[in-house]
Amino acid sequence: MESKRTARQSGFELVRIIAMFLIVANHLANHGIFKVTSEDNYALWPEMSPFNQAAGALISCGGRIGVAVFFMLTGYFMVERDKLSPKSAVNFLWRVHFFAAAMFAIVVILRAATGLGADINMPLAARKSFCTPLTIWWFALAYFVLLFLAPSINIFVRSMRGRGAVFLLILYLWYFFYLGGNVSSSYDDYIKAIFFYLIGAFVRIMETKPSGTIQAPADPAESSLQHFSASAAGLAVHTILFLCAFLLSGYLMYDVIQDMTGGTSVLGNILIWTPEEFINNVMIPVDGLLLLLIGRIRFSSRIVNYIASCTFGVYLIHEYAFTRKILWHDLLRADTIQYKSRFFILYAFLDVAVIFLAGIILETIRIKIGTLFQRKLNQMGRL
Repeated sequence: MESKRTARQSGFELVRIIAMFLIVANHLANHGIFKVTSEDNYALWPEMSPFNQAAGALISCGGRIGVAVFFMLTGYFMVERDKLSPKSAVNFLWRVHFFAAAMFAIVVILRAATGLGADINMPLAARKSFCTPLTIWWFALAYFVLLFLAPSINIFVRSMRGRGAVFLLILYLWYFFYLGGNVSSSYDDYIKAIFFYLIGAFVRIMETKPSGTIQAPADPAESSLQHFSASAAGLAVHTILFLCAFLLSGYLMYDVIQDMTGGTSVLGNILIWTPEEFINNVMIPVDGLLLLLIGRIRFSSRIVNYIASCTFGVYLIHEYAFTRKILWHDLLRADTIQYKSRFFILYAFLDVAVIFLAGIILETIRIKIGTLFQRKLNQMGRL
């Protein structure tokens, strides 16, 4: 998922980590507690304390923000590309195939050793893991498609510049509000992926020379605004604005859940659009953009950079469809212990930390295997 890492500042890598933190926490809430994809979704909501309800609603909208930021970062760093990089596509597929195979192996081991996952359709899991692993993770498939679309999108971005941003905003609002986003609902994930990619690309375009050639963020002397944005004061302002927007998104999500569980929604009776529409179509782009801007702070950290390079692995390891129940129900017991505990927030942080650690370990193993394989190929080529 990464391109030209040597040119990236650690600020954007830190944003990548925060985005994945939000995604994992979101899955804790939505898959571990609220069961949003099951028939008895939000059944545990009435049993949660008011504090845990508020915390659960807040983190349950973080995943959409995190996904938006990942696509924005992709647009920010890939807008220079005029053609598809075969190496990037191959590296991406190698990572997805590795994690799919590794997670299937973990399922087999857990099932044999503990009996967990007895209800898993193993033939289906094997077929998807070894033949069509991209279909296991919607985000991975959307990103892979975006790799092929990026060169054409970049031509549009560089030719339209500011006018393109206005045109994009109008088109987006028309599609998701006027049409309700229902005309081609099966393509909504791809449409939003492109939209967020374009936001990141247009942000990068703001850092161009008059001739239109893209450069690294401007020198402080060249732009007082960019200097402020990359300063400690700018970081503080962007962070405060993001936290305010994030809290508002959490409150709107609380209203959404209240509506679904027969409770009282406050803003739901005031807004022109439903709270869900307002979150998805207004707050998520705003939250994502504000979080992206936090990445313009300049600092360098090898630890941050390495953890950030493992974030896609963190996503793959915890969103493997066939281990979702094992992870949240059997191992972490989110829906039996954590949701009603007064230490719910602490549990959430520990859950995310453990999943990050597992993803980093597995990603490190993948890198070592890839390096060893490449070394062997090089040795064979010299024979």
